[in-house]
Amino acid sequence: MKAFWDARYGEEGYVYGKRPNAFLAEHLPQWEPGRLLLPGEGEGRNAVFAARLGWPVTGFDFSRAARDNAPGLAARPKGYLEYALAAPGSFPFESSGLHAAGPMFVHLPPEGRTHVAPP
Repeated sequence: MKAFWDARYGEEGYVYGKRPNAFLAEHLPQWEPGRLLLPGEGEGRNAVFAARLGWPVTGFDFSRAARDNAPGLAARPKGYLEYALAAPGSFPFESSGLHAAGPMFVHLPPEGRTHVAPP
């Protein structure tokens, strides 16, 4: 899968565009900012949007090409956005203090699901 997504994100342009997910864009501004986890974040459109609203964001994806395409990461508010390269089952996050998670269009095997969203 990593090779597939590296190739896909290596194409010209942005796979999902530069605007955030419509659901996220509609609802996130209505909530008080808190710690947000975005697994499978792709090119960073949702993470950048949330960080600009003042949400401390941790995003990760296993595709280096996706991370390298992340729009606006250079202009992100300092300290509000961490973007890591990691597979869902290997990302070392601490769920305490986490206020929300937004796995937008992320497809995970069962073992990855329980790591990202513990029961």
